[in-house]
Amino acid sequence: MGIGSGLSLITSSFIILEEADFHNISREEVYTVVPWLVTIVYSIGSTIGPFFGGILDNSVGFARATQIISIIQTVVAVIVIVFYAIFLYHSSRRRQQTTEQETNNTPLLESHYDDQQQVTTIKSS
Repeated sequence: MGIGSGLSLITSSFIILEEADFHNISREEVYTVVPWLVTIVYSIGSTIGPFFGGILDNSVGFARATQIISIIQTVVAVIVIVFYAIFLYHSSRRRQQTTEQETNNTPLLESHYDDQQQVTTIKSS
């Protein structure tokens, strides 16, 4: 359970920061919102988890309940890893597209007048 929690917390925090940077949201806003979101989610889990765990334990027994919880954690870990891989792929493509757009918008040759004569310089990228 600890590995699954750590994996989901690290990846979700990274995704939130990347999306905030992409949408030009200040880091101050992100750093004030994310901690209380994490606190709310963990508080809800700490409240609901024992309730459903008790129901599961009473209905199928402790050994079977432990197996079911392990299977659920494994499935969640696989989903998080796949989602994170897809996010990394799309964020790298998005960064690549924005740098290509910035490169396409800047002229390769820059002309200006210096003491009555035109000077042309080539910009390096």
